[in-house]
Amino acid sequence: MAGGAALTAKHPRAGAGIVWSGMILAVISAVPIHPVGYVILALSTLAWQIGIERRTADRLKVTLALVAVVTMIMAAGLAVRADSRLKLPRDMTVFVIGDSLSAGLGDRGHAWPELLATRRQLKVSNLARAGARLADGESQGRAIPPGPAIVIIELGGNDLLSATTPPRFGADLRFLISGLVVEERRIVMFELPLPPFQNAFGRIQREVCQQYGVTLLPRSLLAGAIALPGHTSDGLHLTAQGHSWLAEGVSRIWLDGR
Repeated sequence: MAGGAALTAKHPRAGAGIVWSGMILAVISAVPIHPVGYVILALSTLAWQIGIERRTADRLKVTLALVAVVTMIMAAGLAVRADSRLKLPRDMTVFVIGDSLSAGLGDRGHAWPELLATRRQLKVSNLARAGARLADGESQGRAIPPGPAIVIIELGGNDLLSATTPPRFGADLRFLISGLVVEERRIVMFELPLPPFQNAFGRIQREVCQQYGVTLLPRSLLAGAIALPGHTSDGLHLTAQGHSWLAEGVSRIWLDGR
């Protein structure tokens, strides 16, 4: 990192292009950090550019200071991060609450929850319904009987596509999770891949899940299921290949536990 800092310090114009491009990419990719973090990052970057243009002797110091600011901000953004591995008991029934990404289209036997059941020898009950939003998850949750259970939530995508506001998104998510959380249940939720400039939704999802002790699955799972070639029929609904890929992704991070 120090070598990169020295390089940008010696070549300020190239460094400025790299730094500002990186900041734009961070905003577009909707990294779920607080808006204040983006403000601090922008001001630090501006101060860095002014500093290296006016005081040649301090270029490296100013660049290293910017690197430190970026590192602290990104560390804060990753403080509540999705878990890359799960340790969940195999003898609990798994209930999937979701939308068409989990319900599938046509033959439900090929949807990822059923494929996961086969690959990990789990008992899985797929409660997902096509078109469901966060507000619809409560009715799906009512079908879960009392007693120990693992609940996987795959919802929120339709809320984003319907131009739901962040406050409404947060309220619906809190209502859903608060109704699902009981002592004998383990709650898991897919972290949503976000459209550009929609980092507020990711930040809210992380805050709510942390508040209720919900484990987040890495956003790369849903992102890969949707974005990789051949995984969707129309950009939104998974093909058999997409369902198989998602089932394999969840299966790989599933560790047996007690």
